[in-house]
Amino acid sequence: MRAARTVTTSALEPLRARMQATTALDIAGEVEFGHVVGTKLLPLPVWRLITGSRPAAEEFGRVFGGSPEPRPVDGVERWEVVSERSALSIVVAAPEAIGLEMKLWDSRGLAHHCDGTVFLTPTGRAGTPCGCPPLMAQRKERARFGQGPQPVTTVPFQLADGRELGMLRFRSSSWRFAETVDAFRAELAKVHGPALCELSVESVEFTAKNGRRVSYCKPVATVRGPWSLGLAA
Repeated sequence: MRAARTVTTSALEPLRARMQATTALDIAGEVEFGHVVGTKLLPLPVWRLITGSRPAAEEFGRVFGGSPEPRPVDGVERWEVVSERSALSIVVAAPEAIGLEMKLWDSRGLAHHCDGTVFLTPTGRAGTPCGCPPLMAQRKERARFGQGPQPVTTVPFQLADGRELGMLRFRSSSWRFAETVDAFRAELAKVHGPALCELSVESVEFTAKNGRRVSYCKPVATVRGPWSLGLAA
């Protein structure tokens, strides 16, 4: 990984402001892990990009390996590129950029939407206490029985080696990843500006108590240090 130069916070403010001003409409693509074969997702430790732009898909493949393949999503044309990387160097604007929401769906739609402390929607209830337990383990236990919402963690970022691709986004419903959000935000706060991070996917294997072999992949976000203005040019 390339070393970051020391730059002043004021010099990085324009970059930080641009990244924080990004809205959902600015997202150029979604980054997920695994490989879809037919309708089945194979939990492999590789990152893939889903985007509506073929040029962006081609550039992603050129930098990170892989070839664009058409993959319609909800009837809309999309391009998918399965990379050769299990880790990506990314730039995150600030701790506030990391989103953690809790959602519970039922037959009528979104029944509960909060941040773990207060409601986010509907408008009439936004900002009022949501009633969720303070600990993630307690929330997970309630969700197991369909009595509570599940996490949706959002990480908007730019690729350190492909900033011309624009703003990308990783979203995860993993409880394990949600449990790391507070620590991730705390490390980002220490940087005082855009941070160079690593977004990786790791394979986990173990034998359960019943003797069954279990394997899965988990996302991991790590702060490496301040983002260099030299790399941002």
